[in-house]
Amino acid sequence: MDWKIFCVSFSAIFLAELADKTQLVGIGMSAKSGKPFSVWLGSVSAYIIVTLISVLLGAMLGRYLKPELIRYLGAGLFIIIGILMFLKFILERPRKPRPLGRACLPAGRDEQRSRFKYPAFRALEPLKAYSLRWASFKKITGSLG
Repeated sequence: MDWKIFCVSFSAIFLAELADKTQLVGIGMSAKSGKPFSVWLGSVSAYIIVTLISVLLGAMLGRYLKPELIRYLGAGLFIIIGILMFLKFILERPRKPRPLGRACLPAGRDEQRSRFKYPAFRALEPLKAYSLRWASFKKITGSLG
């Protein structure tokens, strides 16, 4: 066993995974379940399998590709994923519509400005234009309007 490679890989992974989202998941699951040993055992087992897959994949690629090429491909893939995430954030950002005037307001805004408390009576809003009918309607309905 080469202790130098062990120490370098341990310190690199330890520092890279410190305060990672997997730790936050472990903290949350441990707090929720109240069984920290089970959470620790499950998370360590999962991390062993993920690390085993990555080490085997690296060893297999190392036979056919130069280590520098693997490093550049990894860095390039990391940059591409970052750019794609940034573009997704920019393109899917909700945009505020610009108001074009009272005639173009959505139906929800007109409903909010209505004097009626009950949605069923909001359809009678045009009666406001006819003052005599509106006055008689208010007298008949009383407190409903």
